[in-house]
Amino acid sequence: MDPQVTAFVPQPFMVTIRGKRYTPDCYVARNGQRLVIEIKPNGLLSPEILNPMTEYCAFHHLLFQVISNEAIQARQVEAENGVTLAHCLHAARDIDTASVEMDVLAQVHDEAQGVTFGDFIDPGHREATFEKEIAVLRLIHRGLLLTNLDQHTLDYTTEVKPCISPGVNA
Repeated sequence: MDPQVTAFVPQPFMVTIRGKRYTPDCYVARNGQRLVIEIKPNGLLSPEILNPMTEYCAFHHLLFQVISNEAIQARQVEAENGVTLAHCLHAARDIDTASVEMDVLAQVHDEAQGVTFGDFIDPGHREATFEKEIAVLRLIHRGLLLTNLDQHTLDYTTEVKPCISPGVNA
């Protein structure tokens, strides 16, 4: 779940390398960089594909990377949380939460004991706190609230902390 990722396309295109069709696993735009990514066991790709793809991508101002299956699996919880977050935010894309987000940020900054995701949601009546729930998720996605979604599934007990930029006094 990287807020700097602005685009992700699975199996973005097909090329022919030495007479054989090849489809890379995904295209990612992140932090102004455009990457074509192949996912392989142990991060190993034969030079017969690696070299032509690296050249092809360079010609088109793309970076070609090979990532290991193991690296992906190590980030499974983070990926699952990212999918959950993306689905929730997409479903609520038309809801204006700007003022609620300011209230959430103030609450998180004011709480000395810390805050959990569940502090913003009434599990018995989620409709009443839906805007606040979406506001929290948007703030997490934009990196304005910090959580530990790389190791723990997002739930009511997920700790939410303010993001304090370097050089900013708390």
